[in-house]
Amino acid sequence: MELLRRGYKVDIGKDDDREIDFIAKKGNMIEYYQVTMQLPNGSDREIGNLKYLDDNYKKTVITANRMDVGNHDGIEIRYIVDWLLK
Repeated sequence: MELLRRGYKVDIGKDDDREIDFIAKKGNMIEYYQVTMQLPNGSDREIGNLKYLDDNYKKTVITANRMDVGNHDGIEIRYIVDWLLK
């Protein structure tokens, strides 16, 4: 709902057997989003689904765990409250 409120057209997607939670489009801009409560240790699912996309569009993981934030292989990991306030 927040992406729609921000003016994006929103789709869900798949890349082979990998699910992409949200594909947000506004004009020529495309952004990919994965949403998770927290990033599990040793699991590459949320980040891996974005990492294997071979384009240069912005990729973001939104998490409810404020300790998970940072950047992983060019994929921004944002705390949901900070993302909502941006």
